[in-house]
Amino acid sequence: NPPITRAIVRSTNESQSSLGFTRSGSDRISVRDRISSSLNVYPQQYQNLIPKSTTSCSQHDMSQELCQVCHQRAKRNIPVYLQEEKRTREMDEEKILQEYQHNLYLQDKNKREAARKAAREDKQRLDAFNLGVAQATRAKKLERPQTTDIPRSIIFRKRVKTPPGYLRQKDLAQQLESQIKSKQEEEHSEKVDKEFAERLEQIQLAESLAQERDNYLTNKRRRQEELKNALQNQIRNKPTGLPYCEPEAPYFGLNDMSPEKLKERRLQAIEVVRQQKDLVEQRQRQQLLQEINNQEYELKVLHTMKEDLLSERHERERREVTIRKDLETDWLKATDEKRKRDENEKMHLKASQGTLIHEQCDQYKRCVQCQRNLNNSGKNNFWKDTRYIPGTHIMV
Repeated sequence: NPPITRAIVRSTNESQSSLGFTRSGSDRISVRDRISSSLNVYPQQYQNLIPKSTTSCSQHDMSQELCQVCHQRAKRNIPVYLQEEKRTREMDEEKILQEYQHNLYLQDKNKREAARKAAREDKQRLDAFNLGVAQATRAKKLERPQTTDIPRSIIFRKRVKTPPGYLRQKDLAQQLESQIKSKQEEEHSEKVDKEFAERLEQIQLAESLAQERDNYLTNKRRRQEELKNALQNQIRNKPTGLPYCEPEAPYFGLNDMSPEKLKERRLQAIEVVRQQKDLVEQRQRQQLLQEINNQEYELKVLHTMKEDLLSERHERERREVTIRKDLETDWLKATDEKRKRDENEKMHLKASQGTLIHEQCDQYKRCVQCQRNLNNSGKNNFWKDTRYIPGTHIMV
């Protein structure tokens, strides 16, 4: 019976799904579709895909829900649903995964805390060691010597005077002037060498161009002479053709040369001469074009070199003008400063008695705020090191 066969196939598919076999994306159906297929009730989208089978059930009617055969088929097709088991298994797997991730996080956290604790202990030990070293160094510096043989201060009865500062400034000024002169001489020599090299390069370039021009003209004249000689030789040694053949018999060679053949041979000779003339003219035109192209290329190269030389010259002049302007500006600034110093000195000399600040300060003996002498300019009673006796500061 065909309906029974289809029921067996469907039950086989259901048993395969119950055993956990997977299907492709096109064969995967939901639980509602399984129930519908078991009851012969399909959704609208599956009506066109399911073949309409003929049943031999005589009791099948539209008014009856299921016939006997369909009812038996439905009873034999017992559906097996694995959704609950699948959901439970997925929940268990997710729980196990969460526990594993939590354990990994705890292990990582413990490792970080242990590393942080070890680093903190190392820093504490290092800080304690540094503190001990600093305290020991400070105590060693502050402790007094056990013996009294070494004096803690030295008093000079006849101290050598410190030389004035203008001597050192004079030496430095002489050294600076010598350096400036040497630098200027080097720049001048470099400039002269560069100009000489540029002029020499220009002369060599002009000589090479003239030599190339002479060689080109010489080769041109030589080729013209060779072509002229070759053409004259061809004209002078023009073949006269085959010698006239005398017939041995009166019936042989009588009509070899007819007027038509002579005319044809003459036309051929004229065509050969014309072709040779065209070839010579074509070669002359090619040589003329090549010469014109060479001249244009040479003019272009010369123009480029001229522009480069002009640009270098403009850049050198601009740099020299800039340097000169900077020097003039510095000189003007120095002149203004010197003039101001001279004016201040003249005003100081021409000032009346009691108008200067230090003369006004002579009226007062001590400062109101710090109660120090008015001549105090922030100096202390320590002597600084000298170039004669280096060492610690000396206290009077």
